[in-house]
Amino acid sequence: MKYNILDVAKKAGVSKSTVSRVLNKQPHVSEKTKEKISKAIQELDFKPNPCARSIVSGKTKTVGLLVPNLRSPFYVEIVEGIVDEISSQEYGLLLYKSDGKDEKLIKSVFHKGKTDGIITITPRFGEQSFVDIFQNEQPFVLINHRNTRIKAPYVCFNNYKGGYMAAKFLIDLDHREIACFTGRLTHQSTKDRFEGFKKALKDSGVPIEDSWIQSKGVHFEDSVAKIILDWVKEKKVPTAIFTYNDFTAFDVIAVLRELGFSVPGDVSVMGFDNIRMARYSRPPLTTINQSMELFGKSGAGMLLALIQGVTLEKNKITIEPEIIIRDSCDKPSQRRRV
Repeated sequence: MKYNILDVAKKAGVSKSTVSRVLNKQPHVSEKTKEKISKAIQELDFKPNPCARSIVSGKTKTVGLLVPNLRSPFYVEIVEGIVDEISSQEYGLLLYKSDGKDEKLIKSVFHKGKTDGIITITPRFGEQSFVDIFQNEQPFVLINHRNTRIKAPYVCFNNYKGGYMAAKFLIDLDHREIACFTGRLTHQSTKDRFEGFKKALKDSGVPIEDSWIQSKGVHFEDSVAKIILDWVKEKKVPTAIFTYNDFTAFDVIAVLRELGFSVPGDVSVMGFDNIRMARYSRPPLTTINQSMELFGKSGAGMLLALIQGVTLEKNKITIEPEIIIRDSCDKPSQRRRV
């Protein structure tokens, strides 16, 4: 038999509203009364209805999440961090996949009364429009956010420092012929990584060969193999290659192997992100760690604090990079063929 809140109130000898206050952890109920209600709940094996509780408390115990896609391990690992954090406080997740262009639909999905707050993993849509949609309606936090003009709580990554560290690591291994496959430079994150990479080369006096700088959307949409083959034909294969993400590094390693080059024997390859697959590549990939789960947990923690009415000590969190050294990078070989 299923019991309701009236049954609990009758058994405890109190009013329905008193039981409701205890269930929703509201003040002004004596410890003796709390004990009576708790005992009645246990004896009846009463399970509060989440929907009913949300009506009483005004809270849904649900967090909304807007994510660009779920194909990339980068986003999936951030989502895992978010879920770990919110589930530890018994919150659920309402997830919506979108590039952010359908603003009216987004607002209908995440309207107040369905979610208590919203997280968005941004990089490709207009962040300001998102802020405008939910301003003064419900708390929200931006993850992977980089636009410092927007006044909203956010978590970001120090991409410039990550790019600098990657190039400096290769330089410290004595590489002076270093190529770079960078992402679309219209995206602030990839632009920052590339700027950090270039600065490290400049600081160390390492020249930048134009043909070794390849930008996605301009040069290598689907032509990593063609680019590397051209380097081979021109006898201008670099001793090291830095890529803007781990997936591009995997592609580069595969092409080099097909062309008869060993990694890192002939060419060192370095990635960026440290997705889980990086440790299982052959060879295991040296990369820059972004700690995506920390991204998620940090952003979710900020949002839960805002939902609970806590003033944030910091409304801007920057995740710092670290180098994960594995087997895909080494000193330049003396036995190179080209």
